[in-house]
Amino acid sequence: MTKTISMAEVADNYGISLTTIRRYIAAGKLTAYRIGPRMIRLDAAQVERELLQNQIPNGATGSQITAAARQTQTSARRTARR
Repeated sequence: MTKTISMAEVADNYGISLTTIRRYIAAGKLTAYRIGPRMIRLDAAQVERELLQNQIPNGATGSQITAAARQTQTSARRTARR
């Protein structure tokens, strides 16, 4: 069985809010498992894959984020051509 972690652990480990985690779950970006009436767990491996893949540095400005996104898109195109 895969390791599961709580939403609070994800928030602490990755520096994001519980609201953001809930938004990711609602959007289908993360898969949540309800254990009992109130406890929600997430697959640790999936969380790591999804959050580290799309990681935005803390304190980044809009232009820095845009530049990073362009660089990622360019890299993806180059990889696709090979």
